[in-house]
Amino acid sequence: MNYWGYLLEGLGVAIGIIAGIVVAIVLQKIINWKKEQQKVKNLIFELQMNIKKIDDLLEETQKYRNAVNADNLSIYHGYFDLSKYIWGTALDMLKSGLLYKYLSLEQIERLQYMSSELSIYSGNYMNNQLQGFKVNFDKVKAILAIDFWESKFKEDKKNLIEIRDKLG
Repeated sequence: MNYWGYLLEGLGVAIGIIAGIVVAIVLQKIINWKKEQQKVKNLIFELQMNIKKIDDLLEETQKYRNAVNADNLSIYHGYFDLSKYIWGTALDMLKSGLLYKYLSLEQIERLQYMSSELSIYSGNYMNNQLQGFKVNFDKVKAILAIDFWESKFKEDKKNLIEIRDKLG
């Protein structure tokens, strides 16, 4: 009997199995890292889109303000669409815990707040409030209301830019 031959053959098999496991683990880590990087890129893209949408809202606030200052809200026919914001990747990353790796708790809280604030429900409230001034025109209240919304949008934009810049 050739015990050394069997021993070397068994050792070769064991080394092959270990090498296969190591290669599988390394490949899985690389795949996970690439997926994670793609999620971060997707989140940056979503944040950039939301920043652009906030710019559109700020432009709309100026149109509303101009109509109020002209004492003629009947010329304003705009709409504040707060329902078109994208939060899919952010919510997915929050659920998986990946967001905690890249953002502070304060930034995550701000994202959560903005995702609920920039919604169809807030949009309906805002539009109903501002359109109500067409029926009962009160210049001071209308200006205070648009000032409030404009300051919220500016703060949201600042927060989104800060988060986007932190991600990359």
